[in-house]
Amino acid sequence: NSIYTFTPNSDECAESIDIEIEIIPSTTPEFSIPSEICENELQELPTTSNNGIEGEWTPELNSSNSIYT
Repeated sequence: NSIYTFTPNSDECAESIDIEIEIIPSTTPEFSIPSEICENELQELPTTSNNGIEGEWTPELNSSNSIYT
């Protein structure tokens, strides 16, 4: 956690205030999915990673060539 202080300019009608902000480190999702999918075969991608992170895949999986993030 870090404490930040807002200090207004002297000509403004405002008061200083301290704000505590919690910094949450990012986590990389981990998946056990095949690195290759056969032509004309659709692989359903999980919406929850092995380490419990929920999300969605964009773009949606289809039969075209794409890079997924």
